[in-house]
Amino acid sequence: MQQKFGVSNDSVLSMWIADMDVALPSPVSQAVAEYVHSDQVGYQHVDIATAVETWLRQQGVKVAASWLVPVASVVTTLWRCINMFSSPGERVGLFTPVYGPFFPCITEQQRQIVELDWRWKEDTYRPDLSNLPTDLAMLLICQPNNPTGSVWNYDELEVLARHCQQHNIVLISDEVHRDFAFDTPVSSVMNLPAELKSTCIMLGSPAKTFNLAGVGAAAYAITTNPDFRHRLMQDVARHHQQPGPLASLVTNTAYLYCTEWFKDIKHAIAVNRQIIRDAALSARFSLYLGPATYFAWLDATALGDDAKDTMLNHYQLALGDGAQFGAPGYFRLNLATHPDIVREVLARLNSR
Repeated sequence: MQQKFGVSNDSVLSMWIADMDVALPSPVSQAVAEYVHSDQVGYQHVDIATAVETWLRQQGVKVAASWLVPVASVVTTLWRCINMFSSPGERVGLFTPVYGPFFPCITEQQRQIVELDWRWKEDTYRPDLSNLPTDLAMLLICQPNNPTGSVWNYDELEVLARHCQQHNIVLISDEVHRDFAFDTPVSSVMNLPAELKSTCIMLGSPAKTFNLAGVGAAAYAITTNPDFRHRLMQDVARHHQQPGPLASLVTNTAYLYCTEWFKDIKHAIAVNRQIIRDAALSARFSLYLGPATYFAWLDATALGDDAKDTMLNHYQLALGDGAQFGAPGYFRLNLATHPDIVREVLARLNSR
């Protein structure tokens, strides 16, 4: 809290970071403990393809194990993809608001950001697919969208992928929050027709689904395009970005043995989502609850240019600042916590 917000006041309630206030799944804890206490801790290869394929199939995404490239990190792989599939000075599209690390992955490699819009329409956010640029080298999306929880429907994904195919644009879909679907299914680019999938790379990880950020889990890139896959594999090897054996073991254990744990977690988050739905909020704020993710999206633009300081110092709330997502005056709330904390956040927003 001190490092992020400059305060150490115990009365400030934190709801900004994208992890969950839950213990590790017990099969993961047991697997990590057994590995650490074993004598098999040297260099070794642990395959994750079968576990990933099994999990995704259960979630309605059909992939082949041969399409998968294991990687150490989603964000690092996004960075490397931008390096591989675009050149300095070229344009990379984003639909904003969007996951904050997308921005430096582009600008710090001397590419130009082209911001496209999620538009507010009929009480929900929809991507603006009119007049899509044709001169992009790449286009990056979150499916579902982080931070709003909005979801690209299948038709929108198809329109976007077809545009990318027609104009030789590489489409990257970050799907790490895809398992948190509540009000509508979350389509994957890997469920698009074969001719459209070939322009896509899906990035995934069990880290959000099973709360593994502090433990480390193997991530993966999936693509049907053999050229993309070959270049990814070469780049991963060249830059030593393969996941380690413990991270791979964690991924396998989570995907193969923690399904019931995840069902319980989704139910708990659904309870918190209902608390948000039932709440009466101060007129100065509006709160959007998208159909996916464990986030809620708070419009606090009525607080003016000092919204972040006001939220922290007046309301005593440390929330995810919308400016990092390209939306100043908005805040991301994390609902993967105890219901009493959700109620207390709402009470503070209504009390002043």
